[in-house]
Amino acid sequence: MKRSFSLLLLVFLFLSGTASSQEWEIFEASEYNIKISVPPNWKTSTGTQDGIPYLEGISPDETLSLFIFVYKDAGISTQELLNNAVNDLGIALEGESAQENLNGMDAWVASAAGSIDGTEIHMFIAAATYDENNYVAYIFTAADNSEKNAPTMNKILDSLAPLK
Repeated sequence: MKRSFSLLLLVFLFLSGTASSQEWEIFEASEYNIKISVPPNWKTSTGTQDGIPYLEGISPDETLSLFIFVYKDAGISTQELLNNAVNDLGIALEGESAQENLNGMDAWVASAAGSIDGTEIHMFIAAATYDENNYVAYIFTAADNSEKNAPTMNKILDSLAPLK
């Protein structure tokens, strides 16, 4: 997964920008029972990587990227899911991860930083479980943009919710 994710990161990651204050759009994937809000005019799509379904989004200025991978593994805890996601990318958590209720889902959230293929990045990660689905959501930006993009990144991640 690390190599494919790294390639996707390089395609989507650029140096500057932030989201506008227009009304946000809801990106729904009913086949995975999940929705998330993104700023206006984001490009969104679904696909599979190594047989694992995902949702992706990219900001219009290509400075923020979002990936949500969907897993069907009832035998893994949410905290293990987060730890596996961090280890797969070879990045380091900033501070401690925290457990929370994310819109009715059991979730572990964290902030991380690292270098992927020579690009310094900052990322927010959430691992969440709901019914039979496990989700790992990554939203990231170039490290140089992390301070200005952090509020938008946090708002996007906080909007992750199951379809009811």
